[in-house]
Amino acid sequence: MRSRLDAGDSNAEIAKRMGVDQTTVAHYLALLTLPPVLEEALKSGRCTSPRTLYELSKLHEERPEQVSAIASGAIAITRKAVASLKSEASKPRAHRLQRSTPRPGRTLLSKANGLCSKLESLLGRLSEPDAATTEELARLRRRISELGNG
Repeated sequence: MRSRLDAGDSNAEIAKRMGVDQTTVAHYLALLTLPPVLEEALKSGRCTSPRTLYELSKLHEERPEQVSAIASGAIAITRKAVASLKSEASKPRAHRLQRSTPRPGRTLLSKANGLCSKLESLLGRLSEPDAATTEELARLRRRISELGNG
């Protein structure tokens, strides 16, 4: 799938060529860009379902702490756990704020941490990441943490 995508084929073309539906293609291609915590869950065998990993990856953007808790083993990776988290994420923002109001900037901090995780994953995919890149990532994480505490 990856080689066909790299060759310029669309998900629809890949699906037709392989005899599967486009959703299946999207789920499998999402495995190539998982956040590190989900990549570890896949590698360890804790979760092998492309659909579940795809959904968790999408949820990771908005709720990285909860997804990390599920992926790291604090909560069993089940369809029910994912559906519950998905349901919570889809509730109107005002309803979620009534239950617990986050500190100002908390949502932005969560998004920034999610982006850092994606950046970390992409850097890890480089054949030989240089030390400066790793150091810059660490500085970025410290800066984001300082902004969250400020």
